[in-house]
This record gives sequence, C-alpha cells and structure tokens, in this order.
Amino acid sequence: MRKAVVLFVVSVFVAGFLVSCEPDTDKEKKPPVPEGGKIISKGGWHLVIAYRAKGTKSEGQEGKLYRGLIPIPGAEGQELDTPLGKMKYYGDKYVHLWDPTGWNYADKAQIEKNASKHH
Repeated sequence: MRKAVVLFVVSVFVAGFLVSCEPDTDKEKKPPVPEGGKIISKGGWHLVIAYRAKGTKSEGQEGKLYRGLIPIPGAEGQELDTPLGKMKYYGDKYVHLWDPTGWNYADKAQIEKNASKHH
C-alpha cells in the first residue's frame, strides 16, 4: 500500500512538472531582444539574433536559443531539432566577422544575412 501511495505521489509530481514546462503560447513571455536584433519564435522556442557589422558585407550573427525564457546552453557543433527547425551551436568565437556564433540554423542557407529584411 505504501509503495502504491509513493508511486501515485511521484506520478502526480512528474505530470505536474511536465505540464508546467509546456509554454502557454497565449500568454507566453519572450526573452529580451538586443537593440537592432530580432527574434524568431515557434512552439515556445525562440532564436534571438544580435548582429555584428549590421547592414555591411561583413554582417555576422550571434544567436541565443531559448525554450520559453530558459536559455539553452550549447557545445560547439551540437545540433538540436526544435519547432524552429534544426539548430546548430556554432561556438563562441568566429574567424571572420560574418561567421555565425552561438545558436543558429544548422543549414547555413537558412541563416538570414541581410539585416534590411529584419523587422
């Protein structure tokens, strides 16, 4: 009997935790966006982009990935499937100013390079 009660309490706790982890999309708060940056959101996930040399041929992007308001740490080369699409962590350092850093799309063709397109 005691084992059944413990299992019930644990299952209620786990279920409550999982429900509380799901974002409330109607009232969802978003992480801060740096001045001149942008945010791309889908399914409770957010990619926040800051720009280096915005509007120039050397424009680069630094991305931060969030699930709700929780930042997602990354290891260089790590890939993660999200509702935004497949994301990749490009590391903290760049060789060229235009190289992406932090989180961004795994497919570099999907990385927006033209700051004038951003809202």
